[in-house]
Amino acid sequence: MDSDANQDFLDNAVFPMFDAFGKIPPGILAGAVSFWGYAPECNRISYKLENGHTFKGSYSRIYFDVNSTYTNCDFGTTELIGFDVCTPKTCANDNDLMELGKLTDLMDYNISVCYADILDEQPAKVTYKTWIVGSIMGIIVIVALIVTIADYLCFEITCWVVMGHTAVFSAVVYNNVLDFAAIIKDLPTQIIANSQISIDCFFLISGVLVAFLWFKQFKKNEKATMSKKSWIFFYMHRYLRLSPSYYLTVVFYAFVYFTLINNKPALIDITSHKTCVHIDNDNTTCVDPCSQTWWTNFLYLNNFIDHNSQCYGITWYLATDFQMYAFSPLILIPLAIKPWLGWLVATFIMIASTTANIVTVYANRYPPIEYNGIGWIDPNEKHPDQYDMLIYQAPWIRCQVYIIGIMTGYCLQMRPKMRINKLETLLLKGGEQDKTFLPINKNDTRRT
Repeated sequence: MDSDANQDFLDNAVFPMFDAFGKIPPGILAGAVSFWGYAPECNRISYKLENGHTFKGSYSRIYFDVNSTYTNCDFGTTELIGFDVCTPKTCANDNDLMELGKLTDLMDYNISVCYADILDEQPAKVTYKTWIVGSIMGIIVIVALIVTIADYLCFEITCWVVMGHTAVFSAVVYNNVLDFAAIIKDLPTQIIANSQISIDCFFLISGVLVAFLWFKQFKKNEKATMSKKSWIFFYMHRYLRLSPSYYLTVVFYAFVYFTLINNKPALIDITSHKTCVHIDNDNTTCVDPCSQTWWTNFLYLNNFIDHNSQCYGITWYLATDFQMYAFSPLILIPLAIKPWLGWLVATFIMIASTTANIVTVYANRYPPIEYNGIGWIDPNEKHPDQYDMLIYQAPWIRCQVYIIGIMTGYCLQMRPKMRINKLETLLLKGGEQDKTFLPINKNDTRRT
């Protein structure tokens, strides 16, 4: 092999192999006995040699007993030390790994090599017992899905939201960032990587409910529903329904929660409960965001005021939803007076929102989805710290699906003779409970 080939072999095979070896962990004096390596890095090693063979890595763990001789591992009285190693696949056998472990004797330590576990040999074989248990559990899952098919859509949306946001927030404690970046490039994981837009499903449902319930009252008494008193109640009801439990959650998070999760090293960035701003080479200031901005949550303006230092960040949704609710009469009233005017206003706002989205993304070179610093970012991106306020949490951007929800709610309530077949009713509106107001054939016009 020439020098370039040697260097390539070192870079793509040898160095990753040694990097995947177990390292001395912290806490040795406290009883740490596992010298963890990194299996994915080892197993990725697959280098094509000039002779046509492929050099592959294999991940294993060698167990030592520091209190015994080579011939007497005392499994009952001592905790064995596990040291992870990455070796060529051709050496991944008990004899070679045991010999590798015995090299530690060169350091004159009284260490006994007990045995070795090879990761390639770990997967259990599928037997008839596997099929029996798997089939039983599969039947249970299928029955559960059939029983809850009416709520399947809501269940599916919730799973998407939880799964996606769990993956995104795991980046906070993810140690191997390059692996995380590689994961989001895979086509099957795009549903997770793009899960931040799954919140639109809740905005859609919110819009449907607002319009459906408001027009239900409007049909009963048009004059009362359009009165000044009714509009005051429209806002007060929303505020009083959300605020008590929301306010209690915010103050609990701000002043109690972090006292309960101290001493969590993996969450040290979270439990520090601080936002730090680098001023210059010699000065960095850190503040507790909740002590400074908790009041913005009470006003439902936390997505605008000090938006980068929000107290309990996930509550941006309530702020954005409340703001869209506050402006929903801009569409509700025209729809009530002249339906064509309401459709015109809704269309105009949709066009304006789309235009604002395109202009903002283009002017600032924003990515289509924020990856929390993981993934490709335009090197000319401007104001990355304002992405949430200008795009992700902006009511004038997220209002598009909310408006679709409003128009859907209007149609469901004001046009009861619309024909919706059983399958669409089941999947889109939760099934049996919606048959109380949704006709599913031309002879069924029941509604509340």
